Amino acid sequence: MRTNRDRRIASRLKPYGIIALAAVLAYLPVSSMLFTLRNDVVAIEYPVQHFMSECLRKGEFPSWFNTWSMGFPLQSVLTWGVYSTPQMMTGLLFESNIYILHLEFLFFIMSSGWIMYKLLKTHFLSDHVLALLLACCYMLSGFTAGSSQWLLYITGMTFIPLSLYCLLALLKTPSLKYAALFAVSYYLLFTNVHIYLTVVSSYVLLFFLLVFFTRLLFSKTNRVKKPGHLVMALAGTAFLCAAPAYYSIETISYLARSLPLGSQSDFFQSNYLHPDGLASFLLPLSAVKTTHFNTEGTVLDVYIGLFPLIVFPLSIFLNLRREGGSKKQWGWLGAALFFLLLSFGHLTPLRSWMNILPGMSNFRHPAVLRVFFNMAFLFFLASSLRDTRLADLFVKNSPGKKYTSISTAVLFFLALLVFIGYAGYLPGTWKGSLYATIKDITNNKLILCSAILQVFFTGLLLFCILKKHRLFTGVLLAELIINTLACTPFFTIGNYRASEVATIFQPAKGFPVQQASPYNVSTVSMDSRGNSWQNINTFRKEVSNNVSMPGPLILEKVSLFLNEEGKKNSLEGKQLIFSRDTLNNSQGSIRVTEQAPSKLTAEISLSNPAVIVVQQAAFPGWKAYYNGKNIPLLKNEQPFVNVEVPAGNGELVFRFEKKGVMYSAIVLHILVLLVSGLWFFRKLFIRSSSPS
Repeated sequence: MRTNRDRRIASRLKPYGIIALAAVLAYLPVSSMLFTLRNDVVAIEYPVQHFMSECLRKGEFPSWFNTWSMGFPLQSVLTWGVYSTPQMMTGLLFESNIYILHLEFLFFIMSSGWIMYKLLKTHFLSDHVLALLLACCYMLSGFTAGSSQWLLYITGMTFIPLSLYCLLALLKTPSLKYAALFAVSYYLLFTNVHIYLTVVSSYVLLFFLLVFFTRLLFSKTNRVKKPGHLVMALAGTAFLCAAPAYYSIETISYLARSLPLGSQSDFFQSNYLHPDGLASFLLPLSAVKTTHFNTEGTVLDVYIGLFPLIVFPLSIFLNLRREGGSKKQWGWLGAALFFLLLSFGHLTPLRSWMNILPGMSNFRHPAVLRVFFNMAFLFFLASSLRDTRLADLFVKNSPGKKYTSISTAVLFFLALLVFIGYAGYLPGTWKGSLYATIKDITNNKLILCSAILQVFFTGLLLFCILKKHRLFTGVLLAELIINTLACTPFFTIGNYRASEVATIFQPAKGFPVQQASPYNVSTVSMDSRGNSWQNINTFRKEVSNNVSMPGPLILEKVSLFLNEEGKKNSLEGKQLIFSRDTLNNSQGSIRVTEQAPSKLTAEISLSNPAVIVVQQAAFPGWKAYYNGKNIPLLKNEQPFVNVEVPAGNGELVFRFEKKGVMYSAIVLHILVLLVSGLWFFRKLFIRSSSPS
């Protein structure tokens, strides 16, 4: 028989279960492992994660990524690195494969909904159903669908609101607990999210603190509040982030993309939100194949569900009528409009003006910033509806029912007009199979399909408002799930089953010594369907001179060397470790006996002194030992590790050692796990067992 304690726990966990179920259903092709994720998440992030997992499970600290672009240090926050607690724990506990990647993807989508629900319910709304609906709108937004090829953007949807939640809790109820939680939450944001979003989030949090202290300074009340716990939180944040920040700065100084981008360059202006993308507020499929110069459909989707559009007029009305003003609510709306305009990139001067802030001129992709529009807009709605319950939307002759009925009817007729206007494209839409239909569908047909869906859902919602109130929440969730599911074939998945991709990326066992010259090792594999798979050499654990989709993960001198045909061709036929002077049998030999990511061992036999070159990028941390004795590395025009070895027989060992990185990472992970573990223990066991 269920006790009161069991009922309390079930009631508390029910919304989180609904959010998890919504994520699973909305991304069913991924959660069912029927189809696999595609593009950058598989070509770039998966190889990095696989490498880290392989190292950790074989007792090696994954500090040097030896098979990627002649080697890259994973000490920075530019991608998954050794300071990422979730990634290090996942790699240690689970053997890397495509299924774990899918589960990780789903976890971060679910957790974005969980955190947003907790944030809204705690700091904005009194009604948990409204908080649930808005959290699902955030989780299943067009930003999520469009960013599903970049896991480091998806993680931002979790850790940005988590940091804001902890900051609000700290400011409202200062305590050591919330000081520690804020420091940890910002550390997770700093080490697990694309650096672009981290930089912007930092400015947002800083602005939020400035506003808070300004209001506190000029307020006639609350002047007695002491900033001690906030100072502790900032000090703790600085302590946690010091090591990853230091080693990131060191890494950036070796990169080709460490300099600011020209604001007039096509590269800087790429992937902006075109005004045509605003149609996806109502018709999410309209963004899929909308084409404009220098941008793409993945960044044009601003869909956040029908519910925010339905309650927006009511929120405006409530704020206009609210006694005592609603500056905070208008502030959130202003912030939403600011980030929406910022997402337009070079189409407005706002984005170039932001380059006055340090770091902003190093990034492109302005449309990515629409995630901040999503958050600010939902905060506006939540703060406007803070005293409203879902049932208030159905009270006869009330403003709630009046405005929601009118806004839903307007959305219905807008969708109906689009359907009527595009109905002529309906014949021939179905091609005999779902795959053929999706492959050949045009933009006009996608707009028509989206209009059909929204006519159905807005009509059903109008019926729920007028007659069947109990179905309202379910229909809104269904609308989010169906529309997200409809976008997955275009934004999220390919036409390969997870089992097929697992076979393609079949990894080599252990860390074998490669026999092929890096010059001859391909980084791209072509399958029987004629499709290419990048960075395949990482799974085969072979170093290659051929660069595949480098992004920021290539050191500048290596990039310049490999892009100059003459210099690259000088490596033709050269083994992983070779002599700068060609050796014949009478002059000596070099035989590699061990090839681990951070250690290379070779048996050397030389009749004369020679310069030995390792085809790994020169970077602070490399050391060489000849017969157990440390010997200095040479500095010359080559971007690779090289050393002069005397004549004779011996063992030459190259090690990549950065004990500061390893020890600091271990200490930081322990602190993060300790603080997080204590918080979860208190939430799950102490509070759940206490009387209500």
